Amino acid sequence: MSAKGGSCGHVQRNEFILLVHQDPHDRARIKKVLIKAGFHRVLALDTARAAVNKLRLSTYNLLITSLYLPDRDAWTVTRIVRSGRFCRESLPILVLFEGNTNQAMRALANEHHVRLVSMNELHGLPQAVEECMAGDPKPSVLVIEDDESSANLARDCLQHLFDVEIAADGALGLSAFQARRQDLVLLDLRLPGLAGEEVLRQIRGIDSRQPVVVITAHASLDTHASLMLDGATDFIPKPLDVTHLRQICESALRQRGCVETMAELQEMDAVVKELSGRVYAADHVLSVGKTGPASRHLKSAIENCPETALTDEEWRSLLQEF
Repeated sequence: MSAKGGSCGHVQRNEFILLVHQDPHDRARIKKVLIKAGFHRVLALDTARAAVNKLRLSTYNLLITSLYLPDRDAWTVTRIVRSGRFCRESLPILVLFEGNTNQAMRALANEHHVRLVSMNELHGLPQAVEECMAGDPKPSVLVIEDDESSANLARDCLQHLFDVEIAADGALGLSAFQARRQDLVLLDLRLPGLAGEEVLRQIRGIDSRQPVVVITAHASLDTHASLMLDGATDFIPKPLDVTHLRQICESALRQRGCVETMAELQEMDAVVKELSGRVYAADHVLSVGKTGPASRHLKSAIENCPETALTDEEWRSLLQEF
């Protein structure tokens, strides 16, 4: 039986949770929320060093840590865990933060597979704990390969890291991609019916950021160069080497994450430029006594701001400035 939220406080959970927070009042508050939701096995500590020592000696199902600790920050603790030298490297980690997130924080959370929860939203902590311990869904990979032995080898090599789907020809592979948009595509060049080059062209036409790793046996350097120019992310030769295959697939996904992060940063930069222009225009028209246009510029800037709504205190400060 699952326990979610405060309404499930009567359910006794067996998971062991390690909680690390520097503030004793917040530690007690967080622990109370967890216990009310049925998570009674919570060990609360106040430093990163104490947490790492406990992780070395005992097995936990979840680590909850505040963003900043007296001796280290959450990202240092996360790197220690993910190294696998002191405890299970796949240990779910949940980071509690004050205020708002920023792009750097979200990027670090994605890189280290960490979930972020605001201290202002502790009512949602039990559900976040449930979801965090359930684990992130595996990234998906579509293997478009007509050779059964190669397809099965790829599946056996990747299935512990990926949700693997196999398509035996180009048309079936393209249809599977259109239906489910897998995170990664492994594409054999020599396919019956629809050729691999055409499958690559159509996939990239659907999503120009889609990573596609081409499986090739005898393609020339000219073919490699042409396919890279057409959007292939990387190549892997036949016969497939399982270690190399795993490394290339993980690298392709990291590359996709970098591309998506850069796109987000470019979008944010455009928003910031728009906001800056509005605020500058408001300042200019206000300096000549035109309060109406100034108000409209400020209102437009605030409505298009990607962050959370202004608090009462922020509104008071803004009104005092203008």
